[in-house]
Formats: sequence, structure tokens, C-alpha cells
Amino acid sequence: MSHPRPHIAVVLAIACALFVMSAGVRLYRVSAGAIQVDEIHWKDRAHRIIGKIREGNWTQATHEPGHPGVPPALLMAAGQVIAQGVDERRGRSYGDPGYIDMYTSSRAATAAFASLLAPATFLALASVFGVTLAAIIGALLAFDPGHVGYSRLAHLDAVMTVFTVLSTILFYRAVEERRVGLKILSGICWGLALATKPTVLCLIPAFISYKVVRILTVDAAHDRGERRLVSISDIWAVIAGHIVLVVLYTRMWSHNSPYRTRLRVRSSLADGLYDFGMMLQAHPLLWGLATLLIIVLVAQTLVR
Repeated sequence: MSHPRPHIAVVLAIACALFVMSAGVRLYRVSAGAIQVDEIHWKDRAHRIIGKIREGNWTQATHEPGHPGVPPALLMAAGQVIAQGVDERRGRSYGDPGYIDMYTSSRAATAAFASLLAPATFLALASVFGVTLAAIIGALLAFDPGHVGYSRLAHLDAVMTVFTVLSTILFYRAVEERRVGLKILSGICWGLALATKPTVLCLIPAFISYKVVRILTVDAAHDRGERRLVSISDIWAVIAGHIVLVVLYTRMWSHNSPYRTRLRVRSSLADGLYDFGMMLQAHPLLWGLATLLIIVLVAQTLVR
């Protein structure tokens, strides 16, 4: 059920308030907590990403993280670069009062991005449940103790939560409103979550289960949403998500795969698929951009 659209100024004011509240509880004394073991790894991974980018080694930039954890590592790398610039302008070096170290900058970058969960959820749900209920949901997310705790660490879980929640909400709206654009956006968010941690693959059976339930429980005569278990837009959303993964995770560009040796594959079809994959690895950005363009054109055609 859709609700009347409120004044844009009211919506933006509530979204900004939710972000400020979220950032306040996540960034307050963010450097105070004890350093966790995993934070050491992610801080170092982000630092190495900075080094490879500065060297111009783009094909190896995000090659190392194995989760893969690419979006969180990139956020932490951005935080470290910003902190380094601030320290240089203020003339601070390690050990000086006010010096921003790599742990603090990595935590702050994660916390700032995780603070987007509440306002983004509010904006996505305001037209579905109304401004009041959407604001309450956003406030609950802003002060959720679990998410607040993870957001204050230089780790990937809080970032993955943002992408997972947005992908779920956008998919729900896309199905209920039959909007291909929202379905593609859901796929992109799912791809960002997949580039963070592969456990997000569980969303696919969850989404299919949701479709099964609504097909069985919603009267077809009054249903304005999707009735197909798997639609063309679902397939394009999954493809869009995989493109995001491939473009961000450079390990997919030039990592030599030993799968043929391990599986003892001996067939012309397998050899052809492997060679085709190696060819795609040689031109990842070109193929990624071309495929995204195809998805946009197909989505426009479906909308019409």
C-alpha cells in the first residue's frame, strides 16, 4: 500500500536527523575501544590498497582481501587517505596530540558509512508505510545496539548490513510495484554485499521464498505486483550484482584459476569456457561497462 507523498523538505529533514543521530552514537569516541584482531588485518589491507592505487597497479588493487570485503576495505582506505591529509595540514605526526592513526580513520570511515542505514531505510520505506512508521523504523536502526557496536569496528559486518537491508527493501518494492529500475538497484546493492561477504548469497533463496508466499497468499485478481516466480528482471538483477562484484574485485580480473587441474576437466566445452573467461579477465572494465549498458537498455525496454 502506498501513502501520499509528504513535502520533500519534511522527508529530507527527517533523513538528515536520522543520519545525525546514527553518526553521533557511532562516531562518539570511536577510537576508545580495544583493537580487535580482525581490525589489524583490515587496517593493513586497506593500507595496501592505497599503495597499489598510488603505484597505478589497478589490476591488483583489491586482489588480496579474501572475504572478499572490497567495499569495506575501500571505505577504510578512503578514511586513511583523508586522515593522512588532515594530519599533514595540521602538522601532526605519530605520537602528537590530535594525530589520527589508521585504526581511528578506518573505524571512522566504517561508522560514517554505516550511519547511512537509518536514513536510507527511511527514504526507501516512506512511500510504502508512511513517514511516521518509516521514521520509527529508521530510529530503531539508528540506535540498534548490535549494529552500533559493529559500526564502531574497522570490519565488514556493518557495511554488509547496509547493502543487505537496502537490497531487501528495494527488491520488495520492485516486486510489489513492478518496477524494473528498483529491481536492478536491488541487484546492485546485492552485488556490493556479495563483494563484501559471500554469505549474502542466502538472499536469493529468501527472495524466491518470499515470491512463493505472496503468490500463494495474495489474490491474483487484486494483485498489482509480480506473479512470476522468476522474472526476467530477477535474472538481470543477479547479472548486475555479479558485474559489480567483478568490477570491484580485481582478483576476478587476473587470478589464475587451477580448477581444471583440480576437477580433472578434459572437454572442449570446458576449455572453451575457460578461455572465454580468461579473455574477459583481460578486459574486465570494458566488458563490465558494456554489460551494464545492455542491462539499462533492456530495463528501459521492459518498462515500456
